[in-house]
Amino acid sequence: MGEATLGSLAEAGVLQLNDGYRTKQTELGFPGTPILRVAEVLDGRIAPNLTDYVRADLRPKFGRKTSMSGDVVVTTKGTVGRVARIGAADPEFVYSPQVCFIRVTDSSVLDRGWLYQWFRGPEFLRQALSVQDQTDMAAYINLADLRSTEITVPPLSEQRAIAEVLGALDDKIEANRRISRSCGSLASALFRKVDKQQRRLRDVVQVVMGQSPPGSTYNQNRDGLPFFQGTRDFGFRFPERRVWCSAPTRIARQGDVLVSVRAPVGRLNMARERCAIGRGVAALRSSSQPSTLFYALAADGSCWEPFETAGTVFGSIGKDQLGGLMFGWPVPAAAGLIEAKLAALDGRLTAAESETATFTALRDTLLPKLLSGEVRVRAAEEVVGDAL
Repeated sequence: MGEATLGSLAEAGVLQLNDGYRTKQTELGFPGTPILRVAEVLDGRIAPNLTDYVRADLRPKFGRKTSMSGDVVVTTKGTVGRVARIGAADPEFVYSPQVCFIRVTDSSVLDRGWLYQWFRGPEFLRQALSVQDQTDMAAYINLADLRSTEITVPPLSEQRAIAEVLGALDDKIEANRRISRSCGSLASALFRKVDKQQRRLRDVVQVVMGQSPPGSTYNQNRDGLPFFQGTRDFGFRFPERRVWCSAPTRIARQGDVLVSVRAPVGRLNMARERCAIGRGVAALRSSSQPSTLFYALAADGSCWEPFETAGTVFGSIGKDQLGGLMFGWPVPAAAGLIEAKLAALDGRLTAAESETATFTALRDTLLPKLLSGEVRVRAAEEVVGDAL
C-alpha cells in the first residue's frame, strides 16, 4: 500500500481510530465495565489491577469506546507513546480519555500483529514525541496528532511474516512471565503457611542505605556498576539496567533485597548482580536466607504504610526506622526448610526472568530493523529460531 497516514487509512475503512470515554464521577459504579487508564498499559500487555468501573446501565453511551481483542492501545497523556494490545483473555474495557485505540477493520490490507509491532517501533514514538504538547500537569498528544501520523505499509505477506517472527519472541516472553508469576505466587503461599515469630529487621539482616554519588559519574555507556536510584527501574523481581555509575559510593551485592526508602516506600526487588544504589534505595542483606527475607518483607505490606506520608508530602523511611521494623520471620525450627523451598522456586523464577531479558533484547534489536527493511525476514527467522 505504501505511504499513508493513520487518518487516511481510517477514512478508507482500513482501521478505526478513536479516543476514550470521558467518564463523570456519577457514572462510576459496580457492577460495570472496568476503565483502562495509562497506568494499566504496560509493555505490550494490560496490568491486572483495574479499580474503577462504569455502570453497566450506561453502555449505550460508552459502547463504541469499549475494547475488542486485537485492539492496539496507545497512551496519549502523562506517559506518551506506551503501547499494548488487547488479548483474547483480557476482559472488556472502557477506554479512558488518556488513551487512544486503533482497530483494524480490513485485514486484507493491514495485519493486526504487524500494526501492533509498528506502534512499538521507533518511528511511531519519534513522531508522537515530536508533536506532543506540554501542560503544567503532563505531556499529551491528541486524536488529530494521531490521525496525521505517517506510516509506510508494506505488502500484506511481508506484514504477516514480520508479525510472525516478532510474535514468536513475544509469546516466549509472555510464557516466561507466567512462569515467573506462578513461582512467585507459590513461594508466597508457602511462606504464609510457615510458623513465624515477630522479629526486628536489624536483628535479622544487615541494612545498607543508598547514597547518591555526583551526577557526573552517571552514564549509559556501561561504565562502572549498574545504578539504581529508586523504583523507576524496578521490574517484577529484578531491576532493569538503564544507568551506570563509574564511582559508586554504596553497593548492593547479588541476592540483596532492594527496598525503596522514598515514595513509594516499601517497593521490593532483588539485586541480580553487584550494583550501585542511590539514596532512594536500601539494600537488605541476609547471607543465609535471602529468599526468605524477600517473601517475609512482601508478606505484610501494612508495615510500610506509616512511612508513606508520615509528616511530609512525600513518604520516606530512614535507617533507624527501617532497621526497627517488626515483621514475621520463620521460627528457628522451620527456617532452613522454608529457605530451601523458596530458593528452589526463586531459581526457576530467575531462570525465566533471565530468558525474558535475553528474548526482550533480541526482539527490541530486531523490531526496528525488520520494520525499516534493514534486516530481511528470512535472516530474522534464522536468528529467532536459534534463540528459541
